[in-house]
Amino acid sequence: MSATSSGDVEKLKKLDLHNPFILTLPEVGNIKDEIIPKNVQQFWISCGGRDKLLHILALLKLELVQKKVLIFTNTIDMGYRSKLFLEKFGIKSAVLNSELPQNSRLHILEEFNAGLFDYLIATDDSETKEKEEVNGESNAETRKSRKHAKQKLDSEFGVVRGIDFKNVHTVGDC
Repeated sequence: MSATSSGDVEKLKKLDLHNPFILTLPEVGNIKDEIIPKNVQQFWISCGGRDKLLHILALLKLELVQKKVLIFTNTIDMGYRSKLFLEKFGIKSAVLNSELPQNSRLHILEEFNAGLFDYLIATDDSETKEKEEVNGESNAETRKSRKHAKQKLDSEFGVVRGIDFKNVHTVGDC
């Protein structure tokens, strides 16, 4: 199933899929209430960037949100900062990002799904890729040294791409 229908998707559909179909949702007024299931609740807290971790800490420590929490961050650095901050207050968590080898990411996902820890911090690596592309064009020597100093980011990594998180009750953005 695809959320978008481009020419490439149409070609793939003809080659690989058996009995494919296209689901087209109506664009009538505000259908937001119809799309979101009734058992899903959404809350929004407006706070400055410096206060996000404090708000998340309060929500977790005061148990205002149900356990099995997935927290998204914009950068890998913020993911690790969040983990260290939460651990200072006794909250065990793990970080999932594109710098980790695939087997490590799968292991972290298995542990999270098995309930070994209740808080998973996942990084959206789109900003990281943009920085790498800009820096990669600057000069070839920097690319060579970076290649040896750092593992290559996995271009197929994406927390939103078909990863199965089991029994997640709360999703946050930091």
